[in-house]
Amino acid sequence: MPRTPTKRDSELRRKSVRTAEPASAPGNPPSSREKVGAHRRRMRAKGYRLVQLWVPDTRAEVFTTRARAESAALAAHPTEAEDQAFVDAVSWLADPDSDDCGTPTDPEDDWWRRPETAR
Repeated sequence: MPRTPTKRDSELRRKSVRTAEPASAPGNPPSSREKVGAHRRRMRAKGYRLVQLWVPDTRAEVFTTRARAESAALAAHPTEAEDQAFVDAVSWLADPDSDDCGTPTDPEDDWWRRPETAR
C-alpha cells in the first residue's frame, strides 16, 4: 500500500529542486558568479571568445628536470648550430627593434581586425 505524502515530503522535494540563483539584492555586492558573467559579457562584446587550455605547469620540478634534459640533448646534437641558425632566421620575435614585433602597445588597439594594408 503506497504511503500518503506528508507536508515534510513536499518541503524536502521543494528544497531539492535546483533553481536559478537570484541576482544580488540592491546594496549587496555581486556574487563571484555575477562578476565572472559580467566580465565574460564585456570580453565577448570586445570580440573575444573564451578558450581554456591545459598547459604544462612550468612551476613543477618535473617540468624543470625534463626541460633541462631536453635542452642538454639538443645542445649536444651534432647539427645544433645549423638548427639554431634556422630558428634565428625564421623567428620574427628575435628582433626587439623590429616594427613588426606582433605586440600592440595599446591594449585597446584592435590591430588584429585591421587589414594588412592599414597596419
